[in-house]
Amino acid sequence: MPVYENTQIINEQEITIAIEVDKLPSSPGPYQDLRDIKGLEKARDLFGDGLELAKNCATRVVNSIKEMGGTAKPDEFQVQFSIKLDTEVGAIIAKSSTEAQLQVTMTWKTDEEKQK
Repeated sequence: MPVYENTQIINEQEITIAIEVDKLPSSPGPYQDLRDIKGLEKARDLFGDGLELAKNCATRVVNSIKEMGGTAKPDEFQVQFSIKLDTEVGAIIAKSSTEAQLQVTMTWKTDEEKQK
């Protein structure tokens, strides 16, 4: 698979992150369609798009947990998903075989376990 390199200046230091993608955006040329140029500009911060998607998902998880009441609310809650970085569409939740994957683990502790 091709690798897209995303380079940014962070804290006055140049940082490059290599991201494996299905297809690299085409390079601008004299006869290139304007849509391809916009796609290339959009692909510049794939990693940032992925982090933004993760942050939005985390916010929804926290809000969902806050809505749970009483004994239904777990003591621990974990959500695991994969983010696919695509040069054409940006960051999306990746699918596993034919469906999107979302793994949720909830844990309830007894009063004795909470005191440990």
